Amino acid sequence: MNTIVVYYSLNGNTKMVAEKIAERLGCETSRVTTKKKMPQGKAGQILKGALITLLKARPAIRFEKEISDYDHIIICTPIWAGTFTPAIRSFISLNDMREKKISMVSTFDGGPGRCFKALEEEIKPKEVIATLELKKPASDPELDSKIDSFVGEVKRKA
Repeated sequence: MNTIVVYYSLNGNTKMVAEKIAERLGCETSRVTTKKKMPQGKAGQILKGALITLLKARPAIRFEKEISDYDHIIICTPIWAGTFTPAIRSFISLNDMREKKISMVSTFDGGPGRCFKALEEEIKPKEVIATLELKKPASDPELDSKIDSFVGEVKRKA
C-alpha cells in the first residue's frame, strides 16, 4: 500500500509526530501550511485558532505533495476548539479522499474533543485504518511506544 503522512503543525508537536510515523513506515510526508501567518504569541494563536476553527474557515494553504497516487493517507492534526484545524479542513476540501483509506492522528494539550468523528464525517473515506490521540506528545515519555503501536496497526491493516 502506498502511504503518505499529511500534517499541519503550528508549533512543531504534530510535525515531530508525523515525521516519526513516516520514518517508521518508510513513507513520505506532505506538510500543509497556511498562506497567512498565525499570530506569534500563544494567547493570539489560541484566540485566532479557536475563532477560525469555530467558523469552519478554509484558509488558503500550500501543501508539498499531491495525494492522488497514494492509497492510504495518514492525517496528523493538532486539535483546536475540539476538532481538526482549519488548514486540514482546507486540505480536505481540495482533495477528494472518499476512495482512500485513511488513518488519523491528533495532538493536543486539552482534550481530544471529537476530532476523529469530525474528520471522518468531512472526508467520508473508504475505510479508517487506525487512529492515535496524543496528549502533549513532546513531554510524553511513552510517545515512541504509542507511535510504534500505531505503526504496527497500520502495517497489519493497510
